[in-house]
Amino acid sequence: GAIRVERSVARFDFKDGSKGGNNTYPVVTDKDDENKVLVNMKLGKMALVNMNNSFYYLRRVSDNGMNDNAEICGPEKPWYADANGTPLGEPGNYVTDVYDTQKKEIIQENFSNYFHYPLFNEKGVIDNTDASDDRWDTYLIDDVISENQENDHPEWEGTPTYGHYKIWRYVTENTIPAPSENQVNSQSTGIVFKGKMIATGEATNNTDENIKNIATAINNTVTTGRGSDTDPIIYYFDGYLYYTWEQIRKAADDEFAKTQTITGLVKAVYGTEAKAENGKIKEDANSANALWNKWKPNGVNDNTPNDQYKAAFKQAATSAKITLYQSSYDEELGGWGYYCYYYYWNRHNDNGVNGVMGPMEFAVVRNNVYKLAVTKINRLGHPRISENDPDDPKPDTPDEKGDVYLTVSVEVLPWVVRINNIEF
Repeated sequence: GAIRVERSVARFDFKDGSKGGNNTYPVVTDKDDENKVLVNMKLGKMALVNMNNSFYYLRRVSDNGMNDNAEICGPEKPWYADANGTPLGEPGNYVTDVYDTQKKEIIQENFSNYFHYPLFNEKGVIDNTDASDDRWDTYLIDDVISENQENDHPEWEGTPTYGHYKIWRYVTENTIPAPSENQVNSQSTGIVFKGKMIATGEATNNTDENIKNIATAINNTVTTGRGSDTDPIIYYFDGYLYYTWEQIRKAADDEFAKTQTITGLVKAVYGTEAKAENGKIKEDANSANALWNKWKPNGVNDNTPNDQYKAAFKQAATSAKITLYQSSYDEELGGWGYYCYYYYWNRHNDNGVNGVMGPMEFAVVRNNVYKLAVTKINRLGHPRISENDPDDPKPDTPDEKGDVYLTVSVEVLPWVVRINNIEF
């Protein structure tokens, strides 16, 4: 008789999902006209992170993801929920993991004991800025989707749904036990996309000096003497970019002049304890602006003797939801530029409810093909340097706020195809 065999690993396929092609997406638009795109994001690299370094040879399932009551070779039963995330029908089950006990407690240290290519370093910080010590499994996207790469499957070649996906790589199984809150950034397999800011003609030819200066900084092709200590910091707040601290402070002053109140950008720059007195701003002594004045009034990027003030300023700015972007060098992506990261956690059993995690929603399960395409990017990504990021992910950050031989005949279970369109 036939012996049913399933693959013990999963597979990731990828294609360019951008509307205009070339993995390029609009991310910053004009304040007064959202149809005017000022900055595009071009994705250049993708890296696999948090791949389990061990897995069971045979599938195991249980009602809670723990192995003490697991059924070997049992079938996976999917979970279903309504629009509010409320479970529907018969309950599903969990594919269990070798590290069920550790993941139940949430892994927050010694990540390399459990994963290849851990997202976090041993201090629990994402910073992966040293190219000579890249701990992630990184690829150029152009190589992943190259015409020389193998298509996802011969019979899918050229069909509207599947024809442009390329086989990227195989991935080991990684699942998380109940409750759903255990699906966090230190435990789930994911992909880090690295993008580069590209200023548009709308920005370079703009009448607003702030926008023109940003375009010049982003698209500067002069590499001699450039570096994170000479290029300006670009600041991002509430969907808009500012060239140097002087510009974001000027925008705050202009906002106050119109409203005479301490709200929005004014509060972000001058602090939560700032007050309006006699038509002027009395700033909070611990505000980002006050600390910036102590650090480096000329606005140059980094590396000063006043490191204590630099650190205090960055903490105050990011606490106020201001993001800082510093330039860096990536020879494979065109040299100097302003780069950022996007984090994607692989979805297995999508409950379709944004902000609510369901059972087995974020996982990698054997014998599944995950077909991935970034279809939209809503904003600029995470800064490469963690201390510049107001939304700096931590190890416990939730994922949602990725044979028989000889005379025996073999029936290989077909790959289960899951199409995940990614929006940032």
